Amino acid sequence: MNLVLLIEKITRERIYLSEYYKSECFGINSATLVDKAVALDAIGGVYSNDRPTAFICLLLKLLSLNPSRAIIMEYINQKDFKYATALGLMYLRLTGSSNDIYSIIDVFYADYRRLRLRDSSGYSLAFMDTFCDDLLTKERVFNIILPRLQPREAPRVSVLQKELDTLHKIIKPATTVSKRKKRKLTFKNK
Repeated sequence: MNLVLLIEKITRERIYLSEYYKSECFGINSATLVDKAVALDAIGGVYSNDRPTAFICLLLKLLSLNPSRAIIMEYINQKDFKYATALGLMYLRLTGSSNDIYSIIDVFYADYRRLRLRDSSGYSLAFMDTFCDDLLTKERVFNIILPRLQPREAPRVSVLQKELDTLHKIIKPATTVSKRKKRKLTFKNK
């Protein structure tokens, strides 16, 4: 399957015609794409007058290169460059299996790094955890229709579950019943 077709035709054509794609993405391979991903300064789809962002241009190039899963996991697991992580997560969401998507993206619910989001109204602030939530819950992200996910096979385990368990062990719920008896109200017919 040609992964480039995951991005709609009109958006693909705008990307192919953009200055950034022509000058920065032409002739690069998986190794040199890393340098471009590290240099990203915002996430987003298209902005003013339907111009594509560098993020979506690199995403299209990544889809056309179809790198191995190990390379994408390196994008995702490195901690120094948040926009490269976001690019890897978006690629995973478009191409991965449902089980992989759930298990990998769920970890980033505990990542609260700030992201600059560029859209038609300009720049705004986003966070990595809300970006990951959008990847899992919305049908469209950055004007790209995401493939449907299969329902989870196992219930979602919260990242904070260990902390909740230790908190429940420390604070035991009150099990004593109040010694006061409740007064029963009776109504008399007059």
